[in-house]
Amino acid sequence: MPTYYCSECEEEFFDRARLAELSPCPNCSEDGTVSLAEEEPSVPEPPARSVNPVAEARAAAAGLLAEQAIIKPPVDVVAIAAALGLPIAYEGLGNVDGELREGRIRINKDHRLVRQRFSIAHEIGHVRLHTSHGVRGSQAEREANAFAGALLVPPLMLRAAVAETPEFDRLRQLFQVSRDVLSIAVDQARLTAKLSGS
Repeated sequence: MPTYYCSECEEEFFDRARLAELSPCPNCSEDGTVSLAEEEPSVPEPPARSVNPVAEARAAAAGLLAEQAIIKPPVDVVAIAAALGLPIAYEGLGNVDGELREGRIRINKDHRLVRQRFSIAHEIGHVRLHTSHGVRGSQAEREANAFAGALLVPPLMLRAAVAETPEFDRLRQLFQVSRDVLSIAVDQARLTAKLSGS
C-alpha cells in the first residue's frame, strides 16, 4: 500500500481515497504538500527451487547405477538388491506384483521375467527414495515407477544401444524389459524416430 506524507509535520497517511482531501494536512493544518512517499526498493525473493520428484527419482536411479559400476545392459537388479542387503523371495502373491516387507522384496513367482525385474527395480526405488506403498499414495508409486524405468533402461545406455541396434524388439531383449517400459524410455530419450519396428 502506498504511503503519503506531509512535508511540514511528516505525518504518514495510508488512505489513497482521501488523497484529494489532504491539503491542508489534517494533522498539522498547515499548507504543507501531501505527497507520495518514496518506497524503499523491494528486494526480490529468489525463485523457489522447482522440485520435480519424478526427475529426482530418475537421478537417484542413475546414482545407484554409478555406485554399483553398472555400465551396460541388462541391469542385474537381483545383484543390486543383494548389494543393498535386500533378499528376494518369489512367492504366490495373487494379483500383487511385489512388495517390500520386513527388509526383503517379495515378488510374484507367477509373473513373467520382465515384470518381475520391473517389480524388483520398483521396490528398490522405494528403498532408495525412502517411500513406501500407501505413503503419499500414488505419487510415491509414480516416483518408484520412474526410478525402476531409469534403472532398467538408463538413457545413456539406451542411446548407445540404439546407435548399434535400432530395432525395437532387439532392444527389448537386450534390456530385458516389457514393450511399455522400453516405449516410455525411448520416448523420454526422444529416440522414437531412430527406431524401427516400434
